[in-house]
Amino acid sequence: VEYGQSVKLNLEYTTNPTGISVDHKWYSVDETDIATEILDANDTEYTPTNLSVGEHKYRVTATADGYSKSADITITVEKIDLANATVSIDPWPADGKRIFVPNASETSVLFFFSTITVTANGEKYPLSSDDYTYTGATATRVGKYTLTITAKDSCANFKGSKAIPWEVIPYTLHEPSFLGQQTYTKTYDGTTTLHAGDSFHCGPG
Repeated sequence: VEYGQSVKLNLEYTTNPTGISVDHKWYSVDETDIATEILDANDTEYTPTNLSVGEHKYRVTATADGYSKSADITITVEKIDLANATVSIDPWPADGKRIFVPNASETSVLFFFSTITVTANGEKYPLSSDDYTYTGATATRVGKYTLTITAKDSCANFKGSKAIPWEVIPYTLHEPSFLGQQTYTKTYDGTTTLHAGDSFHCGPG
């Protein structure tokens, strides 16, 4: 099962013990095969909770008329694959588009104060900065990009990567404020500085 998924253990009989009083006990079994009774589990079903990634062994014992029979089961809990989960970033532009920043060396979509949350199996899990690496968070030109969040091998509950598309859109130049009529023409080059060849006209015709 995947981390966070619910799992139910069921005891089934090959022969139906109708009319016989059967006592059921469930145990958790550690790596050295030492069994510890689970006090609130005394039925033919048991649902473990808060299972961490790894293997978990359980034993159920049925006792009737002085006779007992046991069975073991091992549950393997695997890490959540980020590719199959919902990964959200806060803050994040609602339409996935950021305006080009002309006076900065690059336009960023991920910041040191950003928070990353994984939603899977009906639960939300925040990622710490030690849980992941990322690429594709900055751009120097207008265009489409992909931010990739990758879980580190040391991350306890997650694995794999999540690709999140984003886009840098052009910065809108604003007309300079002068009295009277003016005409301002500039070929967009990612800056707001006038260069030779740019034209400016103030006043009538």
